[in-house]
Amino acid sequence: MQRPSNFSTIRRKHFASHATTTVASVAGDNNNNSSSSSSSKNNDSTELQLVKNISDRLETGLNEDALRAISDLLRQGEHPDAIVAAVTSLSQRAAGASGSGGY
Repeated sequence: MQRPSNFSTIRRKHFASHATTTVASVAGDNNNNSSSSSSSKNNDSTELQLVKNISDRLETGLNEDALRAISDLLRQGEHPDAIVAAVTSLSQRAAGASGSGGY
């Protein structure tokens, strides 16, 4: 089956919109829970692993550092479409500079 040329962009937009919900849900759980610092770190680690698994399944090509940065931006209230545009632009620049794709 041949993918449309904008398949990667669509996939990233889909990932970003769902990541917002996931991050907001986890962040909401952390804010409503008066748990210890170690519990919060455990939740952050679990969240990052969940997002990494989703990213891998969607074949976004994003590494753990990129996903952590995206997660932080989402927590700060950045719009998912703006993040997708930035990641896409950076990806295109990197591909042009190195002659190969990737993030």
